[in-house]
Amino acid sequence: FFLFFFFLCVSFLFHFHLNLLFSLLFYNNVERKMTSAFRPTALQQVVPVSQPETAEDKHWKKYTNTRMIKELRSITTISFAQAKPYNFAVTAGNYVHIYDGRRATPIKKIYLTKAKSIASSTFRSDGNLLVAGTKDGKVKVVNVAGKNVLRNFDGHSKSVLVTKFMGNEQKAFSAGEEGIVKVWDIPTETEDMEFDIAKDYIRSGCPLQNNPHTFIVAGYDHMARLCDTRSKKVEMEFCHEKGIEAVTAFNDGTMMVTAGDTYLRVWDLVAGKQLEQISNHRQAITDICLDGANRRLFSVALDRMLKVYDVQNWNVTHSMKFSGHILSVGVSPSPNENVLAVGQSDGFLAVRLRKKRGNEGEEEGTTETLFGSSIARASKKRPPKVGSRRFFLRGQSRKPLAIDYNVVVGRKRKLKQHDVYLKSFRYTAALDSVMGGTASALMKASVMSELVQREGMLTALSNRDDASLEPILSFVVKYICHPRYTKLLVSVAQMILDIYSPGIGRSSAIDKLFQTLAVKLDAEMRLVHSMEELVGAMDALIACNTKQQQQQQMHQEESTADS
Repeated sequence: FFLFFFFLCVSFLFHFHLNLLFSLLFYNNVERKMTSAFRPTALQQVVPVSQPETAEDKHWKKYTNTRMIKELRSITTISFAQAKPYNFAVTAGNYVHIYDGRRATPIKKIYLTKAKSIASSTFRSDGNLLVAGTKDGKVKVVNVAGKNVLRNFDGHSKSVLVTKFMGNEQKAFSAGEEGIVKVWDIPTETEDMEFDIAKDYIRSGCPLQNNPHTFIVAGYDHMARLCDTRSKKVEMEFCHEKGIEAVTAFNDGTMMVTAGDTYLRVWDLVAGKQLEQISNHRQAITDICLDGANRRLFSVALDRMLKVYDVQNWNVTHSMKFSGHILSVGVSPSPNENVLAVGQSDGFLAVRLRKKRGNEGEEEGTTETLFGSSIARASKKRPPKVGSRRFFLRGQSRKPLAIDYNVVVGRKRKLKQHDVYLKSFRYTAALDSVMGGTASALMKASVMSELVQREGMLTALSNRDDASLEPILSFVVKYICHPRYTKLLVSVAQMILDIYSPGIGRSSAIDKLFQTLAVKLDAEMRLVHSMEELVGAMDALIACNTKQQQQQQMHQEESTADS
């Protein structure tokens, strides 16, 4: 019996200690789960005013790699070559700077003259030759590779603002301040013909790619003219009604766009009439250009803005802002559209490069364009050698597929100071931590909203002296009329008045804040009353106008029935 009693006691103690151990582990785990379930204070959500992001916005926001390159003088023209590697020429001062079309890095500088500055320069389509006009009336054809002048043309008496190769690339035309257009024959180095057509500066020009005998010039006499070298006369004229700063034509030769003052005009070259008039800039437009596929039009102006237009409906699909007044713009004609260059009046060249996805680049993979097409690239990278570092690191940058199982490793988030206080229910300290620091107004309002939801706002506001109450009351006075915070701060102001109104007169700083709050609320109420009166007057006008329209419609129906 003694042994039986002994074993019974041992078994009882063993089970008791085992249950106690499991209960401690269970409650410890539960407490750990409860502490990890604490959610930090969420910022108040604001209804977005802007429109949702479109595919066009996503495309142009990939141009995040911005490079600012300082040139000596204002950048007057930017010209891209139409063949690989799509280099571009920048005219600034007395030289032309050639940049690499893939990485936007400087390659070489071409100096044409030391006496006068260069006014304009344009690449030939293959990028091997460059035609440039100077401010002393000279026109030069330069070999880009050797930086040597191949042809010199001397026929202008004033600055040459326009120099372009024609469609057959055997001729070039130039124009400038004297209002005369000259066509040059490059192989024979002679002047082919002359058009004395303008009464003011000729500021811009472009050839028609589908017709090697025609080109367009436009200037400050408000006119854009289509010239034909076969008939040696102006075939068509278009009046912009303001001085024209830039003109460009579509590759098929059916439409052109003129830019002058703050608006653009789209013209039908076949019918000879205006199609659209667009005005989206606040200051004068200085330059326009088309992308390689002729699907997007770019315009820049002195308001530091670049606008992107869809040529199907001529709506603005995207806008970019730059640091200075913009004088020129150019977009790479490559199918990737990976370079966007803008020239400013302060001499800075802003180049934006399109960000590539993942390991996508010039060497391998495929590149997606804005319009959904993809361009296959030949793989040039060799597979990693077995045992090398690349071999052991392969696959780490690969994105998971839809069928893959992702293991999520939870990391302990570091709480902010006010969240630490809220977690331990120290409401007064939580409110003081955001009011006394450099937290934003949105964060302060979010903590107040959290306290209201926890029904701890009254506790956080109670038992305060004038020094601790002043920052809270100052915040309420400053933002109580803000539409985002009005509903919250009105309830907080009521709590403050309920608690501290009996003590008015004990602190001059608090009394002054209460007076400011009263004045601000009175002004806001008067503003609301005046807005209500305005709404009533507008409702009366709208009702009167609607009644008149109904009466006119009834008269028209009666006259139609009588006839």
